[in-house]
Amino acid sequence: MGLLLSSAIAILMTRYLYLAFLIPFLLIYLLRNYKSNKSKYLIMIFLFLFFFIYSGARYDFLNSSNTGSGIVYNKTTTEFGARYYIRNSLLNKTLLYSEDDSIEEGDIVRYKGEVSDFSENTMPLLFNEKIYYNSIGINNKIKKCELNYVRDSFFKPLFNLKKRLRNEYEKSLNENAYYLSSGAILRKTEDNIIYDKMEFAGLSHILSTSGLHVAIIYGFLFFLIGLIIPSLKPRVFISLLIIWIYGFMLVFPPSLLRALIMITILEISRIYFPNITNKKALLIAFEISLFINPYYLFNISFILSYLCMFGIIFIRPHIRNIFKNRGKILIEYLALNISIIVATFPVVIYFFNRYNIFSIIWNFVFIPIFSVYINLSFIFLLISKIPLLNTIISTILNIMANGIDYLLTITSFNFSRIVLPSPNIFTILIYYFAIYIYLNRTFLANRFYCEVKRLMPILIGFTIMFIVFNRDYDFVQFLDVGQGDSALIHVDHKNYLIDSGGDLSRPGFVGKNILEPYLIKNGFRKIEAGFITHFDYDHYGGYTELSRDINIKFLVSDHLPIKNDEDVDIDKFVNRLIKMNKRNIELGQRFKFVDMIYDKSTDFENNASLVLKLMKDDINIALFTGDIEKEAEEKLLDSDLHSFILKVPHHGSKTSTTTEFLKRVSPKYAIISVGRNNKYGHPNGDVVKRLNEICEVYRTDMDGLVTFDLENYRIYTFLNNENYYEYIYYLILLVASFYTIEKVGKRDELYKLFKKDQI
Repeated sequence: MGLLLSSAIAILMTRYLYLAFLIPFLLIYLLRNYKSNKSKYLIMIFLFLFFFIYSGARYDFLNSSNTGSGIVYNKTTTEFGARYYIRNSLLNKTLLYSEDDSIEEGDIVRYKGEVSDFSENTMPLLFNEKIYYNSIGINNKIKKCELNYVRDSFFKPLFNLKKRLRNEYEKSLNENAYYLSSGAILRKTEDNIIYDKMEFAGLSHILSTSGLHVAIIYGFLFFLIGLIIPSLKPRVFISLLIIWIYGFMLVFPPSLLRALIMITILEISRIYFPNITNKKALLIAFEISLFINPYYLFNISFILSYLCMFGIIFIRPHIRNIFKNRGKILIEYLALNISIIVATFPVVIYFFNRYNIFSIIWNFVFIPIFSVYINLSFIFLLISKIPLLNTIISTILNIMANGIDYLLTITSFNFSRIVLPSPNIFTILIYYFAIYIYLNRTFLANRFYCEVKRLMPILIGFTIMFIVFNRDYDFVQFLDVGQGDSALIHVDHKNYLIDSGGDLSRPGFVGKNILEPYLIKNGFRKIEAGFITHFDYDHYGGYTELSRDINIKFLVSDHLPIKNDEDVDIDKFVNRLIKMNKRNIELGQRFKFVDMIYDKSTDFENNASLVLKLMKDDINIALFTGDIEKEAEEKLLDSDLHSFILKVPHHGSKTSTTTEFLKRVSPKYAIISVGRNNKYGHPNGDVVKRLNEICEVYRTDMDGLVTFDLENYRIYTFLNNENYYEYIYYLILLVASFYTIEKVGKRDELYKLFKKDQI
């Protein structure tokens, strides 16, 4: 408990509110139970303090220096040079970007460059670069690095071996076999053409080096060594040594680390401690992993790896019992697949939002094939220098890889994939709480009265949280799409978009990496109408980049492009447009858009922008202005411009937002949609000053997502309003996972006692 709680504190070290809550809570709990088992609680306190100090040492590295040295343990190439992953010390790793592509894995280097902060998500549920890199142990990012080679590290031969093994695959195998073998054995997933197909079929875990691969490779090694050394102890220790070297060569991804720790514990216990079960090994591996890096708790690979094992160890026996007295091998395999799906389903949807409904069938077909394929890939590396055997095994691998690729093509049916929003974190908690109740149903039934009294407050709390955090309400959101505009209006259970952002310097980025993930994850896949204020790419580009997973019924504008952005073909896109021919567009019983019509006889796209006013009953809620400038603002002065919210024209440019225009709008809130450190200098300082004199100003570059609640007329910002319930969730998850696993042993003992009482 102390170890897990200190992990949570390490993650939330800047959250002094939690420190203030957790430490008194822990002390009260320990002191109250101190007399019952002194040694146990002294150990817990020691572990808590030790791990807290250790975590503090890790945290100190977050203050990065622009110089340093270390071992290059991974390298990937980019269009601008190379990306190097450096281990500076036991506790610290650094990510370097450099134009110098000459350094190799295993080299010790000195570096000097510019410290750069990891970006954090500015809208809910989107990718957080900082958390991701922290979760793989990287605390610092340095750009524009000058690199100086120092010498080869002690581990250089191991990295050279990895490179030679990859070259053996590339030299002897066809393209499909190369990607499959190097992905499965050597963890090469970047630029892996077959990986995308496997991900679509729900099979990406097969190429993710984890328990399946370790079990297969360890079993094969154990067998081979047994042919030479029949004694159990040497076979175990030599096999373990080799797979740990293998893990080091692959830089210990979290899922592989879990598998290595568990197989080590179980194999050593087979010799010395035969009473250690899979359940205990899983818990020990969990604690050791968090000891190594508390941020593993936020790593997708880590979470899914432990959930898979949770399913195999805890859920599979119950599923097996449902199908008892049937075909044993078939049912065992079916129970394995179902247990993993049940254990991981809500988390897979939370992170990936797509699920192949036939994944259980594909797993049933592919896992046996891949088990054979992985063994053959491993054998190939051992015999690659023997010409005849090399030819035989490589031919078999090529044929199998082509067959696998063909089967993957067959599985790539669009209708087989469902797209779902990310479930609320409390929905996930309820899901796993329901699994807990099911797994303990016999015990809970026998101890019904006592357990119900304990569980009722938890059930009531979950119910209240579920209602609070799942309520559907009407809102306007100003999305952070960088240097561009996009607003989402959700009223009467329907969704409308005004502009979609877009970045000409990175075509496809905004639509695929910001807009589409946000809409899908938050349940806004179906858009009734997408409005285009004008045809600058930073306003309409996102629409062209969305996939079929986003269903936009109509694209609406009041004019065709006056001019086209350079090198951007929008002919097909324009063919989808519906011309806005009504001044008022009803959005339901209480809401409507009003087209603020003005003279658009201009050859300047900005001053032809569609200007829309959102109204609720007779209240002017928000004025959406596109990129209008002074000329267009003057033409609108005679209109009813007064609104609660002003979407500031043209990202706060000095050519817009005149004093007279502001007086006519007289907003309470002004929203500037603008990119961080943009090259245009937006927003203009004088414009911001004018806005601050009459209203509250919000900026997407500083506040992230800005939400206006249409029920209570309040503004919420993503970056400046802490979502403490998310941190509470992770804390609950830590404690609950420990509590559940720890209580399994006690539950079994209590149940046996109960059965004796019955007898």
